[in-house]
Amino acid sequence: FSRCFDSKGFQLNADDCAYTVLRYFLYHYEGTQQADCVRCHSLCLECHGPFPDQCEVCSATAGAVFSLPHSCSCPSGLYFSETAGKCEACSSLCKECSGPSFYECKNCSEIGLKVEGEPNWC
Repeated sequence: FSRCFDSKGFQLNADDCAYTVLRYFLYHYEGTQQADCVRCHSLCLECHGPFPDQCEVCSATAGAVFSLPHSCSCPSGLYFSETAGKCEACSSLCKECSGPSFYECKNCSEIGLKVEGEPNWC
């Protein structure tokens, strides 16, 4: 790929997506000479794959932090919103959550009490 372009018009170099240094990685199609620049997960600023556990650098604008090596996630009290593409606040009843509502809590906050018979409600 000395100076060619992928199907989206990104310039490819031998080992990276030259047009956009950040937020894209070079994906090689197995068994072919073809490659495309593919977008990183929204939590990643730099990556080597499309998932949040394939980050090289976390996106500060998305609110992400390293949770494990190469893995970006939202800090406690925030969840990743697919719609917004960034970390957003949990309900004040939740310490950790998978969404914005009181019934999407992983753990209750100091002011949230666990609702009997409802595993994710506070």
